Amino acid sequence: MGRDLSKSLKKSLNKPNDVIYTPKELAINCVKSFEFQSNELVLDGFFGKGIFYDNYPSYVKKDFCEIEAPYNKDFFEYNDKVDYIISNPPFSMLTKVLEHTVRITQKGFGYILPAYALSHKRLKIIKENNFAVTGISYFYVTQWFGFPVIFIKVEKNKESIFLFEIKDYVEDE
Repeated sequence: MGRDLSKSLKKSLNKPNDVIYTPKELAINCVKSFEFQSNELVLDGFFGKGIFYDNYPSYVKKDFCEIEAPYNKDFFEYNDKVDYIISNPPFSMLTKVLEHTVRITQKGFGYILPAYALSHKRLKIIKENNFAVTGISYFYVTQWFGFPVIFIKVEKNKESIFLFEIKDYVEDE
């Protein structure tokens, strides 16, 4: 199983929207949106240049995944439980990323996503695993292809900041 996902992760490196580096100030603001306790384990699932990892507080335990050499640590093969994940995942694999994230994360996660990517299917994955979107920041990074992006803060067993129903409404006749 892990090998197939690893191959798809490596293929994503050929997609321009999947290898974009986060500006330091943005990473710092994303990390600051969470309140960590001493010794909690925080994972940077998509290390890149380490901009999130390097800005996690000094009082937490840190780990990372990065498929590029010399690290060769595939996020989809990471199965240890973590308290939080904060990162900028490959945009072409968001559903797979969320499915794996909710399996290994115990308290919450924060991801940068294209603004259009917070789909019904992805919100359903979040909700059905007892997580809720507790914060959204909307912004532009001009060198990122000209589309707006969001940072979603997601926490386990919390109330969502907006209504999300898994229900189809039918017009009255």
